[in-house]
Amino acid sequence: GIPARLLGHRYIFDALLSVSPEQLRIPRAMDGIYRSLANLHGTTPARVERNMRNAIETAFDRCSPDTLEKYFGNSVSFDRGKPTNGELLSCLAEKLALETKGI
Repeated sequence: GIPARLLGHRYIFDALLSVSPEQLRIPRAMDGIYRSLANLHGTTPARVERNMRNAIETAFDRCSPDTLEKYFGNSVSFDRGKPTNGELLSCLAEKLALETKGI
């Protein structure tokens, strides 16, 4: 649901390629991810964080609740609103890891 034209789409994609679900469970891991993505793309960590958040907000505004439930299940509370960048990356990384293992 994230439009490819958004910079945040690329940042999320690159983050998923470079981290494991276990790394995302470490406190303050997102700071390191923002820094490494900023270095990779020649920008600032604040811009990376903001663009990722914008992409997540756009996706959640455009997606149906059924689609969100399919991908995130109980790991994201829809009553609370959109997930944080770390929550989204953690959920997606875990889902990709499970699919890769055939689970």
